[in-house]
Amino acid sequence: MRTRTASIRGRNLSTMRTCIACRTPAQKNSLIRIVRTVQGELDIDNNGKLPGRGAYLCENVSCWENGFIPVSLQESLHLVNPPSKTEFNLLTKKARDIILESLAKKKGQTK
Repeated sequence: MRTRTASIRGRNLSTMRTCIACRTPAQKNSLIRIVRTVQGELDIDNNGKLPGRGAYLCENVSCWENGFIPVSLQESLHLVNPPSKTEFNLLTKKARDIILESLAKKKGQTK
C-alpha cells in the first residue's frame, strides 16, 4: 500500500540566497538584489521581482565597502565587462539608501 507524500503546497519554505561578498547564506527578503536587466543595465531590485539575472548582497555595510568588488559582480551577473566606476558608485549609493531606510524602520519598530 502506498502512502501519501507530503505536498510542498501550503508549506512556508523560506528561500535562501548567498551574499556575493561574505558568502553568508540568508533569507532572500533580508538581502539586497542587484539585477542585470534584459537591456543589460544594472539596478537595485527592491521588491525582488524584476526580470533578469540577479546577485545578492547582505545589508552589512562592510560587504558593500570592502568585500563587494566589480569583478565579483561581473562573475555573478555573467557580465562581459565589469561595471564602470560610475555604475558601481551609483549602485553603492542606492544600496546605502536602502540599508539606511531599513535600519530606520527597524529602530522605529523597536521603540
